[in-house]
Amino acid sequence: MSPAGPESPDPIAVESMLIARQPDLVTYEGWLSIDRHERALGEPSNRPRVKLTTIEEMLRIAASEGPSEGS
Repeated sequence: MSPAGPESPDPIAVESMLIARQPDLVTYEGWLSIDRHERALGEPSNRPRVKLTTIEEMLRIAASEGPSEGS
């Protein structure tokens, strides 16, 4: 990997470079996990979502939940 960018422009190489530079990076899959979680929190009260309010909680959800079968 060069200092300016990944050796290859493919998405996996870019994601690997970004994770190496920023270990707490929230990937697109992590963002999808946060989105699913917030939507699920809102369902019982017929709300579109209930937003997570702390960075720690968002990072925990992004890291612990993988993609669902439907995405």
